[in-house]
Amino acid sequence: MSSASRIGRAVAGIAVLLVLVMLVNGWWRDYRGDAPPVAPVEETTPTPDGVAEEPEDETGEAPDEAESAGTVVVLIEGLNFRREPSRDGELIRGFGRGTRLEHLGTVEGWYHVRDEQGVEGYVSASPQYTELEE
Repeated sequence: MSSASRIGRAVAGIAVLLVLVMLVNGWWRDYRGDAPPVAPVEETTPTPDGVAEEPEDETGEAPDEAESAGTVVVLIEGLNFRREPSRDGELIRGFGRGTRLEHLGTVEGWYHVRDEQGVEGYVSASPQYTELEE
């Protein structure tokens, strides 16, 4: 085997290793919630006078303000905060252990919560990840 061939294989190996490291780093940042927070987008309907109306729900009525039903305490480091109550829901960011969130309701194994900045989303209601204080 020629030295050029060995050098080529070494360079290819290093390139593959760098790509793998970048992929794992990206996944780790997503898991830990180190990605920059995404600002919530609220849809409004413009009116002829330029004043936005409240968004409507499926029944055609404006949604009621959610009332607080206690506090959700995060029990682990890096708990995922999502836009929808699903493991496939868009990740907003991660929370650290001890974070306290305003509880707005519970949906099929997920707590609907609001953080300190007023961003609403969902966290797992599993007792190994979170605890509800009423």
